[in-house]
Amino acid sequence: MAMPPSPRTGLTLICSGIVATAMLALTAANYVTARNNTLDALHTEMARLADTSVANISDWVRSKQRMVASLQDTLAQPEPLAFLRSAKIAGDFSGVFIGQANKQHLTLSTVSAGYDPTARPWYIQAAQAGGPVLTPPYVDSTSQKLVVTFAEPIQKAGQVSAVIGADVSLEQVVRVVSAIQPTPHSYAFLVGSKGTILAYPEPALRLKPLDALDPALAMPALVALIDYAEATHPLQTLLIASAVAALVAIALAALVLATSITGALNGWSMCATQ
Repeated sequence: MAMPPSPRTGLTLICSGIVATAMLALTAANYVTARNNTLDALHTEMARLADTSVANISDWVRSKQRMVASLQDTLAQPEPLAFLRSAKIAGDFSGVFIGQANKQHLTLSTVSAGYDPTARPWYIQAAQAGGPVLTPPYVDSTSQKLVVTFAEPIQKAGQVSAVIGADVSLEQVVRVVSAIQPTPHSYAFLVGSKGTILAYPEPALRLKPLDALDPALAMPALVALIDYAEATHPLQTLLIASAVAALVAIALAALVLATSITGALNGWSMCATQ
């Protein structure tokens, strides 16, 4: 009759298996932890870069708005065109103008006969807002180029008497956004609140809906990516789950070890008795 393996051999094999299982579990947990920490650090850095870029663009917008606001008293000056010319140069605008409620238009450019500034989007938007506005991109009637307009109303006795406008070409906006480069092989793009691509390296995608860039990249998905807390929450959940899984694996390994040792000892005792 063949003798069963000695208790020492059985215990050695069992312990080896348990240790190997525990090590695999810990290795997997360490891998997941390291991966999550790396992704967490990456999200933190990207969030910092995004905040810095947003602050820079906001400063750029505010500087343009301040330049437009400085023209509030232009119509009362003896030579208003000189003020418009200085503002255009100082603000690096493609055009500066003032449209009046009586449909007169003060500008450095030549406009077509019968031009009605009160019908233009920049005038309407500023008059309705009652304060500074930045228009969505539109085709300028003079240059026939895509521009955005910084506009601000001039009010007298609570009524809008005129609107100051200053155009910035979309190309200039693209240059400002393109200067944001978090890594050597990455780029930034600008999306409006309604999901329209405003600035993008490829001109063909400008003014297209966001899903033209990627069908899966809808506005809600983009907002979720920007939300740092929401973006990192699944990573934190995965980290906790991996730690719990490792503890469960070790507990199960200990239980199996105890059961196996008890069985081996009982088997050896029976053989010894026989």
